[in-house]
Amino acid sequence: FTSTSRLSIAETESISGKSFQADPIKHKARVLDNFKPSIRGNENFDAEELTSRLYDAIQNEDEVIGVMVMNSSEQRQIIASKYKTDYRQLLETEISANFSSNFK
Repeated sequence: FTSTSRLSIAETESISGKSFQADPIKHKARVLDNFKPSIRGNENFDAEELTSRLYDAIQNEDEVIGVMVMNSSEQRQIIASKYKTDYRQLLETEISANFSSNFK
């Protein structure tokens, strides 16, 4: 391999014994496919109702887990923000205060 070599974008090269596709668009698509979220958003997401459920059940570990796992990360962030606004407390602090460190 020399620095003056020119390869078309679709050609495959071998450097250090490793083959790779020289097409950056295909590479990006392949990488993004590997980083899709595994938890899909809750189609019936209602931040008001879920925040209220969490507040009422903050000492019930099963109920808190049930609410948290049925929502995507983005939805959980919305719930946490609404919890802080409605109850003037951080949801993370409430969970930490009520559950063992294994829950975190």
